[in-house]
Amino acid sequence: MSVSDLNLSSPMGSAARRAVVVDFTRDVDQRPLCGHDIESFRASVGLSRAEFAMAMALMPNQYRSTVQDTRALALDREILLRLYFVSPGPAAWQSWTLGEAFGECYGPLLRSFELPAHQAKARVMLYRRFTAIMGRSAARGLSWFDGNQGHSLPVRRVLGKLIELASPREVLEAIAARSYAVRGLDLELIAPLPTIESVSRVRCGRSPRVRLTNLCGDQS
Repeated sequence: MSVSDLNLSSPMGSAARRAVVVDFTRDVDQRPLCGHDIESFRASVGLSRAEFAMAMALMPNQYRSTVQDTRALALDREILLRLYFVSPGPAAWQSWTLGEAFGECYGPLLRSFELPAHQAKARVMLYRRFTAIMGRSAARGLSWFDGNQGHSLPVRRVLGKLIELASPREVLEAIAARSYAVRGLDLELIAPLPTIESVSRVRCGRSPRVRLTNLCGDQS
């Protein structure tokens, strides 16, 4: 399955989600998560459905239909749920902005590129990686960081979980890589980290390898 097949923001989004097979005989680390996993985790931590609906960035009337849906979760909600697996507890009320989260995760790597041209290309690749991890297209990164547009509630919940972690980049990338892998995709092919070699040959603003489309059901 290609990344384009998982463009869940398109009119074919429902069909794309059905194309992701959820094998319930496998452990949660070996398959995409679905609504059943939301309800199972909620019960394990003793929260009410209303409480966990808020934690999962779902309206109360969405919660029932979501937990009964056997399709794979949208990528941003899968990442959010896996963050709860790693770090049970509510997302922080006061979280990073997207820019702060990007800087915390990738600022040191970005600053390691000394030449301005290399740093500019590395920034494009890292924007792409950060938005891919959130299940968004490369174009979304431009609106997030350059256009200063808002982002969705699931993404805000993810940011609220990241701020409490000692190693946010390592945890987020591991979870995202797993969420891609169980869908038959490779995060490192879709949005690789920049290297001196790659920023020396990749044109700024162009995809280094694979074009990414939105893996989530919403637009921000």
